[in-house]
Amino acid sequence: MEPPKPPKITGVEVIAAQPTEADRAAIAHLSAQSNMSLPQVVHVVKVRLQTKPPATSMAWALYVNDVLIPKYWEYDEGIYFTCSTRSFSPTTKESGCASRRTESTSKTPA
Repeated sequence: MEPPKPPKITGVEVIAAQPTEADRAAIAHLSAQSNMSLPQVVHVVKVRLQTKPPATSMAWALYVNDVLIPKYWEYDEGIYFTCSTRSFSPTTKESGCASRRTESTSKTPA
């Protein structure tokens, strides 16, 4: 059986949101690591897909450029994830947002 092709991205929307308690802890950790004060905001990145991939035993790993997005969720038109820095989040279809198939349900890239 031939593996399914990655879904085509038709649009990306970035929405500023209030951080949760867990987000605030992550922002504090990143601020300490980078020795910079980061704004107390998170961004919800909605990735619209032309069609959703079929349900299979194979998982997909989501990348923005070469950065693995470890957690993402489904919504009616595609998937979404959160990030704490605007400069990281994709803003156009050409941003390097892509998905890669993995052989199992783990989040480890193929």
